[in-house]
Amino acid sequence: MGVDFDEYGNPADGQARRYGWLGSKQRSGDDLGLLTLMGVRLYNPATGRFLSVDSIPGGTDNPYAYVLNPTDQFDLSGLCNDRTTACIMLVLTTSEPYPTGFISWLRRRGGDARFAMTKAGMRAMRVNGDHCSKSPDTGWAWNFKNACDTHDLLRFFRMGGAARIAVDGLFLSDMSSDCKGRSFINRKTCQSTAHAYWAAIAANSLRQYYGVPG
Repeated sequence: MGVDFDEYGNPADGQARRYGWLGSKQRSGDDLGLLTLMGVRLYNPATGRFLSVDSIPGGTDNPYAYVLNPTDQFDLSGLCNDRTTACIMLVLTTSEPYPTGFISWLRRRGGDARFAMTKAGMRAMRVNGDHCSKSPDTGWAWNFKNACDTHDLLRFFRMGGAARIAVDGLFLSDMSSDCKGRSFINRKTCQSTAHAYWAAIAANSLRQYYGVPG
């Protein structure tokens, strides 16, 4: 017979279970009392809090917090959720698992995503997107395809403000990483092109008052 859980993971009968809450995600509760092992941290469903602080500085407003909306979100890694600037940056720049609904959102738009090592480090990137849209993705002195494919993923998170500013800044940083190691003349051209691309993005963000990108 199935056991009901509330949105924070409390079993209806108050009995600990080895597995069960979050369905197929099967977070372990074996020998943990009513605690649940969420990736790198223990989670207490009675309080809706982790028992140790988030290892990612600024990952949440409260370093012990779970998620803001446990009905629609979950934090399986114990590191972050998809509602903070720090988490958006973590997903884009490491191999942190994609948030709930991320891949299905991309596929509805005819795309997909992958993690790959770039000159700037590990990046999540859109696959089958339009890269740098109307601007050339590559030139004789630059290749900004990866930077554009990462920046495109901001739309999923539906967040503006500090998150949008941070990802715009990451876009410039990633393009600048492509310029490093090029010859002096090519590097100058690459850098000026990178700043031109970033200026166009920044101007668009400003026109939209750093709101949620369309």
